Amino acid sequence: MTRLEFLQTLWYKLFKPLLLFVTVCFCLFFLRNAVFENSIERFLIVGTAVYLGVGLVIYFIPIFFNRLQDEVFSRASQSVKMRLRQINRVYDVMIPFVYLILAYFLWINEYHSVSVTTAVGAVYLIWRLFISKRNKQT
Repeated sequence: MTRLEFLQTLWYKLFKPLLLFVTVCFCLFFLRNAVFENSIERFLIVGTAVYLGVGLVIYFIPIFFNRLQDEVFSRASQSVKMRLRQINRVYDVMIPFVYLILAYFLWINEYHSVSVTTAVGAVYLIWRLFISKRNKQT
């Protein structure tokens, strides 16, 4: 084992998990203090949590459906594949509008900054949808 391999093994098996554990502990400590004290941190935590939640949903839903689609497509018949493509098209069109509806309800409930970020995410999805359609036509 060379020195580089030893250091990489040490990093991946000891230091990286330890650093992640310490970071999570400090984050949990901060969240506990912020929730039990009345201050601006509570507002920041709610805004950040909603922002990260929407971002994770925007990021992971297409990955999940692509993996699910690959699994089902490998075993499915041609008619089922055609139905799944239709459902995928409907999904691609409906999700941005669901985000816009969510942004509207957040705006009504006085979460303006979260509403704006959700709307921006929805506009990005709509833009990506039209760009992908334009690229398929050429």
